[in-house]
Amino acid sequence: MIDLTILKELISRNKHFSKTIHEKLFKSSFNILKVIFCKKYF
Repeated sequence: MIDLTILKELISRNKHFSKTIHEKLFKSSFNILKVIFCKKYF
């Protein structure tokens, strides 16, 4: 587990970095949600 304070510090230092991290997190969480949804309803 990543320490959130460290992550926030990194994000505040580097906006491009934060953008890519957010995109990756969003995509991975979205994929997980899709998998859960498909398993639940199909």
